[in-house]
Amino acid sequence: MKSTIAIAAACAAATVGLGMPVATASPSPRVEVVRTEGDYLRATVVLAGALTRHAGNRHRLSYTHDWRGGHGQLTSYSCPAGATISARWTSTRCVERSRRPVTGGEVRLSATGRSARLEGTITSKGWVHVPLTADLVWKQQYPTPMVTFYDEPGRWSGELVTTTGAVTGSLAGTPLDRAQEHSGSAGRGERREVR
Repeated sequence: MKSTIAIAAACAAATVGLGMPVATASPSPRVEVVRTEGDYLRATVVLAGALTRHAGNRHRLSYTHDWRGGHGQLTSYSCPAGATISARWTSTRCVERSRRPVTGGEVRLSATGRSARLEGTITSKGWVHVPLTADLVWKQQYPTPMVTFYDEPGRWSGELVTTTGAVTGSLAGTPLDRAQEHSGSAGRGERREVR
């Protein structure tokens, strides 16, 4: 008889326990983190003459330095006398010799935001990776900023403030084509993440 009473009491206690609320951890509050994306530069320039270990006599470099680092493309052409390429078009008399991705290089924007320098080594990638010493200078021409917004709702947003300007300099000792106008934009980006 005692065992029957003990079993009934144990069952009653277990049933009461099922109705009790279970403590759960409250979700941690979401926090907005702001970070500077670093200095930004985007430019397309044309090089005139021979370029180290690249076939052709005209070369177009399209380059961007952003939160992913430096990246872009280097396209080389052979152009006969009287034919050339620009940042936006290519003479039909020019023959494309290679198209290679590039990475690397460091961009430093001045404190005023009116000039920037692309320096260091850009690596042209292919069967053989070719390091190219970069020395390009960007100088602001127009003071009106261009603001670009990026947004992934609920996760992150940011803005990039840039201004346009002229680019001069050389890549691996090969100067920019003086007959062409070389322009680009530079600035700084900021990213706000919600975690």
